[in-house]
Amino acid sequence: MEKIRMTVRLVPKLNKYVQNIAKECGKSKNSIIVDACWDFVEKIKKENKFNIEREE
Repeated sequence: MEKIRMTVRLVPKLNKYVQNIAKECGKSKNSIIVDACWDFVEKIKKENKFNIEREE
């Protein structure tokens, strides 16, 4: 899997929420966002709404 660069801008309220979660978990904001993206991808794969083939 190749790495890609991505920029995400958060609205102030969501930014504050992510910062609080990051502090509680001891993770960075980026790590929290990446984890959430992977959770979303896994959910979509399970539902297979977009006919995504699994990479093993």
